[in-house]
Amino acid sequence: MDDDNPIRQDLTGVKQLKRVSSNRQKFEKASKVKNTLKTNKGFGIHGEDEVHQNLSLNETTIEEDEFEKQKDRTYLYVAAIDIGTTFSGYAYSSHKDFMKDPLKVFSHLWSAANYISQKTSTFILYDPEDKFYSFGSDAETRYIELLDQEDAEKWKAFYNFKMKLYEKNVTLENAELLLEDDQGRKKPALTVFADCIRSLKDSLFNNLEEQGINISTDKVRFILTVPAIWNDKSRGFMINAAKEAGIQKEHLLLSLEPEAAAVLCKEHHVDEYYKFGSEDLINFDFCSEFVVADLGGGTIDITTNKILPFGSLKEIKSARGGDYGGTMVDREFFDFLKDCIGSDYDDFIREHLSEFHDLRHDLEIKKRQTGEATHFFVSLTIAPAFEQKIDRSKMKEHNDRIKISHGKLQIPVEFFQSFFSKPIQGILTCLEEAVADEIKSILLVGGFANSKLIYQAVKEKFPSKHVYCPPDADLSVLKGAVIYGHNPDLVASRISRDWLGVIPDENFSPVNLKNSKNDFYLLTQKGHPITMDEKFYHRFIVDKKCDKDTISLNIVSSAADCLPTSTTEDLKRVKSFDLPLPSPKVAALRIIDLIVKLKGTQFDFKARVKSRSPWL
Repeated sequence: MDDDNPIRQDLTGVKQLKRVSSNRQKFEKASKVKNTLKTNKGFGIHGEDEVHQNLSLNETTIEEDEFEKQKDRTYLYVAAIDIGTTFSGYAYSSHKDFMKDPLKVFSHLWSAANYISQKTSTFILYDPEDKFYSFGSDAETRYIELLDQEDAEKWKAFYNFKMKLYEKNVTLENAELLLEDDQGRKKPALTVFADCIRSLKDSLFNNLEEQGINISTDKVRFILTVPAIWNDKSRGFMINAAKEAGIQKEHLLLSLEPEAAAVLCKEHHVDEYYKFGSEDLINFDFCSEFVVADLGGGTIDITTNKILPFGSLKEIKSARGGDYGGTMVDREFFDFLKDCIGSDYDDFIREHLSEFHDLRHDLEIKKRQTGEATHFFVSLTIAPAFEQKIDRSKMKEHNDRIKISHGKLQIPVEFFQSFFSKPIQGILTCLEEAVADEIKSILLVGGFANSKLIYQAVKEKFPSKHVYCPPDADLSVLKGAVIYGHNPDLVASRISRDWLGVIPDENFSPVNLKNSKNDFYLLTQKGHPITMDEKFYHRFIVDKKCDKDTISLNIVSSAADCLPTSTTEDLKRVKSFDLPLPSPKVAALRIIDLIVKLKGTQFDFKARVKSRSPWL
């Protein structure tokens, strides 16, 4: 058909108007869905009327909840920041562009040694005075240059450190988590993460300024992406790091990485529908259920979601995952190299850090290419020091076809692919737990999803499912997080990852005994769906004999398979309150009210003491 046909132009115009109208209605429709999900199926008391129970009480005040106001506020820009294990970046869009086309999201182009990329290396460098020097590929390049100089040991370089928030048990007690650089020297993790976030934030504002856009930080909503399998303490750590980087909490939201990718891919589906009229281009119909696997550098993160009637997302299974990301391939390769070099491997690497980083960089490129070509060998460039150090006999024990020639370590493809075996098996095991019969589609996103080996393995494992790896899979999380930031109501509910509860003592006891079992008072049930912003009210009666000035209320969590008790080994303190308590001489009845609310990706807790005077 002729493109100048006025009828075709009219139809195109109608579709565009429908698209703009649809975007303007998203806020209202998503909110309606969220409100319909607020049913009385949870624990505790679900209404203010029930909380007051017609008691005439004096009470301490609870701070006004500003979260809802900030969440519903319209910002001129939304910017998402992703600190990845291997690569990091940011993306952004204006509110004006979002209302016209949600997919109009911009990301910064980073220049490295020989290429341009939409993400940069997660590599941070500190100078000899221990001051921040630079972040990203420039920092990595500069550090490699410095390694050939005499004062190189005075500089500190950190990379692959995001995994520490998954490996370490981040709690209230060990907030001063320390990271080690590649020479074993330590620095507070909060400082390192904050400097990374600050560097990306500053790059964003420099980018906008170059476009003639001068805007203050309070006009930008920042979205910080985090893995779904992280606990609340690790997420809280990132909020503190953002605050240290100059991003105020009231302008910040966290976004779960696979959830953000789901938002983007759903939006792609809507976009394709309006352009081509197809309802099943990537198999994400409304009310359908699908799995998102965010395959990153350090961890994999898998969620199961359902698209609700107005397009918002509901999490229907707890997130699962593990340390099966792309760096596991690195570990397998360097374990092989360590065996070929011998017991002094660690000392050798410290003496040849420059050559080690070159090899690590080349390995990252070859990882992504494996599975694409039909070459018989994967060729890695190695420095003369490595060539001389490698024990050929040890090398041949692994595979007799491995050879070193003209500065190249040539590894047979089938042996190189064996480095992928453990992460692939881990990914497939996690997917088996998430993929049920009703699941239509599996989304593969994240940098590791670019591996053809991963895609092929998932396709073979789940032949009846639609396996989809979107264009720019490593940017899916960032772009989806921007869309989510413009309309947080796109996520309607999430699954509680852990049991949350209170352990009453001799000083207070719960009003609702149904929630109390084996000396554990249940606040939220593991695996139970929680609607966003839904409040749960819980009440405890203070014992008449308690004459303390303050009373402690400790909220604990557990990842146990069954309902925990006060002696469950993995109990962790989530939140503590020391509440002023009136004397029993002036208060005939003293009650603790606790409010639990899912705010974004974390639970929020507020507590107060109510009292009734004896003469009332």
